[in-house]
Amino acid sequence: MSDSSKASALATRMVHTLPGWGLWANDLRDFETPYGRVGFRQASVLWVLVNEVVPESHRTPTGIARRFGVQNSAITRAVEKLIVGGYLTRTISDRDRRLHLLEVTERGRNVSNWILHLYTAPLQEELETLNPEEMESLATHVELLYVMISRIRNIPMMEAQ
Repeated sequence: MSDSSKASALATRMVHTLPGWGLWANDLRDFETPYGRVGFRQASVLWVLVNEVVPESHRTPTGIARRFGVQNSAITRAVEKLIVGGYLTRTISDRDRRLHLLEVTERGRNVSNWILHLYTAPLQEELETLNPEEMESLATHVELLYVMISRIRNIPMMEAQ
């Protein structure tokens, strides 16, 4: 099998397999948490901000829309709901009055962490069954996937946490 065929087969396997790791997001169609009602898009916005996935200068509705590859209006609606719900605050940048910087409130951090734990606990249990070499190999390869998707989508990369 040529290198090109191997790359094609691996790319196909990744496209079929990797979305399964994000299927939890499909369950977030506006559900009740101990901190109030949150939908998928809102949870995604909170996650990006809480985990500092985008640089500070991109913590705007436009920056987050770019990160997700969606129109600004989709993120603007989610941000408005998060502000009304007390999960986010918005301030105008001192350097550029056109920029509306978003900051997560304590309530926003709490709901984001609650959602994260809800969906990562079963995966964490499974990961704990791996031996140290498997864990290190998986961590290396997940980081490689992160670098690849960041390059493909032209997304600024943040340091691993």
